[in-house]
Amino acid sequence: MLVSKSPCLLHAKPLLNLIPKGEPHGVMLLLGVLASDLYNKSSIDYLGSLNCKAVGWGQGCNDGPKDEVFEGVYAELEKLVEETSGKVTLIGHSLGGVYAREIARLLPGMVKQVITLGSHCGMTLNARVWYLLADRLRQVEGSWQPFQIDDKNLNATWPQKCQNKCLD
Repeated sequence: MLVSKSPCLLHAKPLLNLIPKGEPHGVMLLLGVLASDLYNKSSIDYLGSLNCKAVGWGQGCNDGPKDEVFEGVYAELEKLVEETSGKVTLIGHSLGGVYAREIARLLPGMVKQVITLGSHCGMTLNARVWYLLADRLRQVEGSWQPFQIDDKNLNATWPQKCQNKCLD
């Protein structure tokens, strides 16, 4: 079985081998800050063994929220929906979970469900702090510019439920 090929999942092999194959559908994994699809490779492979058409987000390293990220994820999602002829499950880790929730809110006709792992929405943390951190991390070393909070841009980036809980 596939689990034996993934050193990251070897410790969980006895339990993972008991999980029945599910309903075939598309699954997209969205990752946290500074991670790439390589980070989710074991999960993508394992979900594929459960009848899912599992893919990463296809955007390279996640260096924080920006328009190109949402445009690229939308293109990948649209392609996966077409390939699987149905709605897609989004699984997001950390900032990827925030992306997943926002994408589901904007594109409900394409998303079956959202699963978040260690994501910050819904907590009492101030979303502006996470946005500032992501903005700082994506800037090239030596060219850091002070962050100016643009509420219009911030509100478009963070899901409404998170805005209501975190931005007060």
